[in-house]
Amino acid sequence: MRGVPADRTAARWRKLAPFAAAGALPFAFLPLPGGPAIEPLGVVLGAVLTFVAASAILLAPWRRWPDWAQLGPGLVYLLAVGVLREACGGNASGLGPLALVPVMWLALHGTRRVLAVIVGATPLVYWVPMLVDGVGTRYPESGWRLGALMTVLSAILGFTVHGLHVTVRRQAARLGRLAHTDELTGLLNRRAWDAALDTAIAMAARRDEPLCVALIDIDDFKAVNDAHGHVAGDELLAEMTGAWLGQVRRGDTLARTGGDEFAVLLPDCSLEAAHEVLDRMQGAGRPTTASIGLAQWDGVESAVTLTRRADAAMYRAKAVGRDCIVQARTALTI
Repeated sequence: MRGVPADRTAARWRKLAPFAAAGALPFAFLPLPGGPAIEPLGVVLGAVLTFVAASAILLAPWRRWPDWAQLGPGLVYLLAVGVLREACGGNASGLGPLALVPVMWLALHGTRRVLAVIVGATPLVYWVPMLVDGVGTRYPESGWRLGALMTVLSAILGFTVHGLHVTVRRQAARLGRLAHTDELTGLLNRRAWDAALDTAIAMAARRDEPLCVALIDIDDFKAVNDAHGHVAGDELLAEMTGAWLGQVRRGDTLARTGGDEFAVLLPDCSLEAAHEVLDRMQGAGRPTTASIGLAQWDGVESAVTLTRRADAAMYRAKAVGRDCIVQARTALTI
């Protein structure tokens, strides 16, 4: 079995640590005086099964496996609990509640279906020994009731925790999108643009591919706001966004970096091809016009320098009469 990268294993260990500590509790309490007599071989087998379950969680490539495979470690640990109960005096061991450990693990990291199966398997820790050994001193008749109670309790706790976890993850994803998305246009915002540009430059360097960046400023946008109000201005921004998105290539990135300022990231794109894309964008946005500054990454400059060159070119486009594309100079000179 191929392992997972070290950083992912470390992340899994941080998630597993509280459950591993709970799973190790029986072995910490076994040496204490006053407990029931234990069977060493059973304790060793229980320890081995616990180790197998924890190792599988840490090392298995779960992303490449179906969801139901997550049941494996949970069922193995339930077996470990059953073996330890048998080795430590049966019902008197007090180890039955450890059956909640895999329930809580899958409540946080599994699907509802997988969780339902592990909840259904929980009472087996109580009932299987009673069926095999019979009702008696080690496994009194109250075990039937305890197994049923444990099933109800694990279902309540498991599905409640699972529901809360799903809600928190959805809210976190929503907040993440809001943090990186412009609310009006749905495009990347300035923060996300900066990250995308850094990534694109690193990729262009690694692949030895050309990279172009264009900065766009809508002409006379302030006049629209002054004459018709900000609602009309917002509608214009949304319309321009829709028109431009229909003209960029697959793999290009369009972002809103300011009020009426936009940026286009064109990976694996020559200056000639970039001009073609920007010409189409200008045509699609009419009658509204825009001033555009275009710069090609020189292979060594930083994202800040590349952006400054494109920004300087955009201001020259506005200075020469707007509604045009100006290509940045090789060296930044203003």
